[in-house]
Amino acid sequence: LGCMNVVCGVSGAGKSTLTEQILAKYLRKKLQKSKDSPGDFQLITGYEHLDKIIDIDQSAIGRTPRSNPATYTKLFDHIRAEFANVPQAKERGYKKNRFSFNVKGGRCESCQGAGVQEIGMHFAKDISYKCPQCEGKRFNKETLEIKLRGKNIFDVLELTVDEAAIFFAVNKKITRILISIIDVGLGYITLGQPSTTLSGGEAQRVKLATELAKPNTGSTIYILDEPTTGLHLYDIQILMNALHKLADSGNTIIITEHHPHIVFSADYIVELGPGSGPEGGSLVFSGTPAELVRSAKSEYIKYMEDDNRIIDFSSETLSEEIELKGISTNNLKNISLTVPHNSLTVFAGVSGSGKSSLLFDTIFAEGHRRFTESMSTFARRFMKNTAKPDIENITGLSPCIAVNQRNRFNNPRSTVGTFTGIYDILRLLFARASDAANEKAPRPLSDMFSFNNEKGACIHCKGLGNLNLPDVNKIVTNPEKSLLSGALDGTKTGKFYGDPFGQHTAILAQVGKENGIDFTIPWNKLTDDIKHIAMSGTGETKYNVVWKYKRKNREGEHVWTTNWLGFVGYIAEEYQRKHKDIRGTKMLSLFTEVKCDYCSGSGLKPEVLDYTIENKNIHQFASFGVKELTQKFRDMLRITNKYTPLQNAVFVEIFPRIISKLESICDVGLNYVSLTRKVNSLSGGEFQRLRLAAQTSGSLSGITYILDEPTVGLHPSDTQKLIATLKSLRDTGNTVLVSEHDRDVINSADRIIE
Repeated sequence: LGCMNVVCGVSGAGKSTLTEQILAKYLRKKLQKSKDSPGDFQLITGYEHLDKIIDIDQSAIGRTPRSNPATYTKLFDHIRAEFANVPQAKERGYKKNRFSFNVKGGRCESCQGAGVQEIGMHFAKDISYKCPQCEGKRFNKETLEIKLRGKNIFDVLELTVDEAAIFFAVNKKITRILISIIDVGLGYITLGQPSTTLSGGEAQRVKLATELAKPNTGSTIYILDEPTTGLHLYDIQILMNALHKLADSGNTIIITEHHPHIVFSADYIVELGPGSGPEGGSLVFSGTPAELVRSAKSEYIKYMEDDNRIIDFSSETLSEEIELKGISTNNLKNISLTVPHNSLTVFAGVSGSGKSSLLFDTIFAEGHRRFTESMSTFARRFMKNTAKPDIENITGLSPCIAVNQRNRFNNPRSTVGTFTGIYDILRLLFARASDAANEKAPRPLSDMFSFNNEKGACIHCKGLGNLNLPDVNKIVTNPEKSLLSGALDGTKTGKFYGDPFGQHTAILAQVGKENGIDFTIPWNKLTDDIKHIAMSGTGETKYNVVWKYKRKNREGEHVWTTNWLGFVGYIAEEYQRKHKDIRGTKMLSLFTEVKCDYCSGSGLKPEVLDYTIENKNIHQFASFGVKELTQKFRDMLRITNKYTPLQNAVFVEIFPRIISKLESICDVGLNYVSLTRKVNSLSGGEFQRLRLAAQTSGSLSGITYILDEPTVGLHPSDTQKLIATLKSLRDTGNTVLVSEHDRDVINSADRIIE
């Protein structure tokens, strides 16, 4: 007690079981009356010397932009009290809560104190923009008129911690908290910085600062689990200084950690092991760092150099192989194996034998987990969590990229061109080298040629190139019946609008009455003109409708005046209200995708299509098959006398980049697709090979690529091209792991695991 303790040992040795499952749960039960039961133990003594237990991890200090360092540390409470004491605030009767952006009264109600407003982008992620009402200042005009030594509440939140320490130097309560934040190396963050933008290490230090600012009892125990994850050595040193400050005040620190800078900064070390799983769980060593160095039993000491200096693991080269021990993920039977780096390894076996469990649910899942641990809490909000694999230990793992058929792109805006980045280069080409139909037209910017940007997108289809319209043949499911008695009953939506006791059939009946139309006649007996009225409406004509409704035990009559939109109009209107969520998705079965007539399917404004190269606009170039487009650019690069000096200069710079990417697509057997092809229309095999092509056109090395049967849907004549692509990835310094049945791919492997 009263010092800094570190629990170390190999993964799976029992560190978390000891510190969290047994000790921490026991202390919470004794000190906090927790109902969680600790793991098995015989005796724990000394808890009577402690008054509380606190966990300090790298989890976010808040999940929304409303949370910030000032609110988390309670610093903002004292700042708001300062503003409430300003004479002008007292004259107006403003209290402390007036200066909170979480409470009505002082905040901007347009954005509810967030400072930003969000727009749903339907297919894309929601976007945030500065609130136009308060210009991002979060408070209303009257609140911002209150000044504390020349600054309003928003100005204060924009101060860095270092600046705030000077500004509030006379306020001891505020200064105590600010100094604690500075002590953990966060003097550079602003008081109002959204917690979602803080990294895991920064969030952890804000928590430490909060503890440092509290009155010290000297009887607190702090539990930390691998706090150095994702931290630079500089940040680790700051973290250690803060922890030692807590320990120097008589508090107890227990850290589960591997990092040598933490282990050898401890006052006391406990090492568990000697191995993982069944081979772990024993006490290997306990004592001081100096005693650890002299220990003959310690596994950790193997990482020591002759002069007792810990090796800098960050500078170690990657081992020659990936070593996996004790894999029991899904149906795998506690297997262990090694996979060589910088090689092509094929995993074979019958369906269900565990190939995907090994490659994707174990190797990739662990690589993904390690990668996300280094990300900020804000970034982690947008990343899919993967289940932790059931494995005792894995070493030598490099960053992983999975190229499989599972993660399909359903975004209708994504095309082969945008997915591979080729269309971005094509936009740059047209922005720099195209000819305008009007010589006086200004030189366009590249975003003008994007169907995903409002500057270039067709105003009718919003850049999609097509429209989803209700299909009469899908709406009318029982054409032998009338519209008033079951013609629409084949779908949930149709049954609602065709309800004989519903408001829409009441309107339709009145339309028929005033226009001399008998809608009790079966749908297939109606003339085309009458069908058009029923489905497309009668414009702005108003009808006085008497609706005799009947709902379970309720009956009645409702009279109102309205126009008739037609069943197609009503269904389209409902879809516009619901298209952003699952309710809209369920309605899509009634719709048919048709090409937008206004832009001819290009997704671009007419004025964008006026810019051409060789009398072809950007959509026409993108519509070529990949093989044909590759040859087209090669010819244009070779024949220089047809173009201006500017165009030739642009072609020389841009065409090699495009050709290289196009050739990568051809090499994986996709030479027939066009850049305008929607990604969501590709088969699983085509999409996987497209992802592979996107990877090979880059220059990444030191990556572990994991592929799932890449030959699916591939003609045998293209298999050798695919194999050459896989070997190209290997030869650029990557590790390629492939699940495959194809004989040619298996025979081309450097190593086979069955």
